[in-house]
Amino acid sequence: MIKKWLFSCMLILLSSWSFASPNPNSAAFVVGLAGKCMDVKGGQLNDGAEVILYTCHGGENQKWLKQGDQIKTVNGKCLDVKDGNASTGARVILWSCHNGDNQKWRYINGTIQSKMGSCLEVVNADPRDGTPLQTSVCQGRPSQQWSVEDTINAQPQPLPQPVPRPIPQPYPGNLSHSVKIIGLANKCLDVADGKAIVETKVIMYSCHGGANQSWRLEGSQIIGIGNKCLEINNANRGDGGNVVINNCDNGDNQSWKFVNGLIQNKIGTCLDVANASTAEGTAVKTYKCHGRANQLWRTENIGSDHGRPGPIYPESLTTEIRGLANKCLEPDYGRAADGTRLVMNNCNGKSYQQWEILGDVIRNINGKCVDVKDAKNKDATPVILWSCNGGDNQRWKLNQDATIQSKLGRCMDVLNASTANRTGVYTFKCHAQNNQQWKINR
Repeated sequence: MIKKWLFSCMLILLSSWSFASPNPNSAAFVVGLAGKCMDVKGGQLNDGAEVILYTCHGGENQKWLKQGDQIKTVNGKCLDVKDGNASTGARVILWSCHNGDNQKWRYINGTIQSKMGSCLEVVNADPRDGTPLQTSVCQGRPSQQWSVEDTINAQPQPLPQPVPRPIPQPYPGNLSHSVKIIGLANKCLDVADGKAIVETKVIMYSCHGGANQSWRLEGSQIIGIGNKCLEINNANRGDGGNVVINNCDNGDNQSWKFVNGLIQNKIGTCLDVANASTAEGTAVKTYKCHGRANQLWRTENIGSDHGRPGPIYPESLTTEIRGLANKCLEPDYGRAADGTRLVMNNCNGKSYQQWEILGDVIRNINGKCVDVKDAKNKDATPVILWSCNGGDNQRWKLNQDATIQSKLGRCMDVLNASTANRTGVYTFKCHAQNNQQWKINR
């Protein structure tokens, strides 16, 4: 059966289940959204136990075996689509192993696909501990992406850092030139079908520079095609409000401000790409502000409006950050969890080695910011990922001497000038020696 599985995988250019290990019978960790692990709720490895997303801790209820086309716990229970339900939203549980299609899985391009045709995903793309897993139409979105790893950093979670309440940042005056508003997967805020009529929905679509992706930022209004204003339809104050264009009327539901990369309405909710989907035509909604990747936005000028003010949120540069021995800065094991330490590793072209330079903010492609742990201005303070909050410990200056200096005062430093893979990055007094030299392609 194992040979059959491997052979079928080769036919579709897949690796074996345990692509991090040559031994397909070894237990592995299945890591998904926000660097968290597939976990059996409460450690109850019995029939009907719910399978959830949870912070990786290395327990037996986070260890999985791929045997044939089944995924098993260490006590031999199988990953199972509950009741063999082939519909979107079917929950995933443990059950005694049998030969049903609802217990057969394969790994395809980072997704885990049931033989019934749907993919394993995190419900509502919610990265919080305890979020259930379900099956849904395979779209390859972040909530359906999984990696299989032999080892994890099963370290105690850091104590939460205080997150300062963002200071509202209204638009600084009228910017009458046109900008693109770019969000998840580098797609553009788009008026559906290019219709300049009231209550036309606003969606995400590949950037093409058309009139329906052109926006003017005037006062607190965002004005699009046909001089219509971006608004929350019917002034919906709850989650899931539809975002449309409408005749401008200066209502609270048409009043917006940028807050640390979020676009927040005066009502209090934030512009949000529904379900964190990267599919063309995904609806734009409003939800409670949380600062994850599907709520982060930037603007870029359209055309060559030289001499006019720059965009509200600085144009971004996406790049590798290379340091000592030409190695790349990355979150350890590519994780996105708050508190993940930054390390140096061989450059591999993976997305988690890509960084956005947004003014004085350095943000990983996963949406988390480079952060001086606990805002300590002391030598040997770890540099980590943390949810973006606008604090001085997340502000950086790219100096002419090739150092990267925290607003707190110290510089990013490869510990002990070591060239070993997974060497940690810390802050130390600036000295501009080799282990504080960084290269950013502009």
